[in-house]
Amino acid sequence: MKMHRSLRKSSFVPRVEALEARLNPSWTVTFGPLITITADQPTQSHALTIFDDGKGNITGFADGGFFSRTGVTSITVTGGTKSDSVLYLLTGDLQGNENLLVRATPGNDAFEGLLFGKILGASSTKPAPSNLSITVNNGRGDDAATLLAFGEVQSGATFSYINDTGGAGTGMGGGGGGGAGTPSTEAALVGVFGKISGTAGFDFTTGANASKDNKVTVTFLQSSDISGTETVNMHGKTSKKGLITDTFTYSGVLTGTLTVNESVEAGTAVLKESAELQPKSTGVLRELETATTNPNVVTATILATVDPRPVRRRR
Repeated sequence: MKMHRSLRKSSFVPRVEALEARLNPSWTVTFGPLITITADQPTQSHALTIFDDGKGNITGFADGGFFSRTGVTSITVTGGTKSDSVLYLLTGDLQGNENLLVRATPGNDAFEGLLFGKILGASSTKPAPSNLSITVNNGRGDDAATLLAFGEVQSGATFSYINDTGGAGTGMGGGGGGGAGTPSTEAALVGVFGKISGTAGFDFTTGANASKDNKVTVTFLQSSDISGTETVNMHGKTSKKGLITDTFTYSGVLTGTLTVNESVEAGTAVLKESAELQPKSTGVLRELETATTNPNVVTATILATVDPRPVRRRR
């Protein structure tokens, strides 16, 4: 009797797990909690959309190519050398800590952030409060950055938004104000519609170069109540032929602390500030004031502050 041993071909195939995925192939998206999304084609414009559910899960489209990642705590986006657009949407309540950094490069770039979810504080089921940080660094060219925040920053939670308009203009010299290059026209818009019960900070660096005729417009609009602590800083510099236009408008019930600081180191600036405190406001409004080291070329218009009830003021 003959014995036959069956020899079956193994289905195992050795493979190396990729640490990044290339899409289209115009974008590269890495894996892991700290992901980077990088535009790879220097000769074309790019479009990127990111959906964030607030639980570390993101999905998106990079020039039409779909991607998804889990366990994400940090996102760094670097654009190409043409005109790029980045859209970020927080679609659910933020459960932990997350950082978003957008690096614009030469070209006329646009960023838009839509925050629909809340930034959650601590609770019986969630012992630690959440923290969200968004930084947008403009590059050379005429860039625009928009942030609309609809969700509440709950008590104990923190939200930080930083927009550096760069100001190097086009041509040679890198973003952030160094080197040669033509002047740039930058626009920043922020709308805050969700209640601030925790801590919120907004910081704008405008112009960023006293030797170029940059034209920068910052518009900050808020129509929500503040029971926590909020700070808005607008500071910049441009040449005498440049122009910085800052507009700050607030309307809501203030029972916490709101501080607004504006400063211009050089150049011509038009600063418009107004605050309308609704009834039941018992908080602290730090005076809407203009600080400048070049008062001869700065004009400031401080619109009337309406106080239905006495509010403590501090400088």
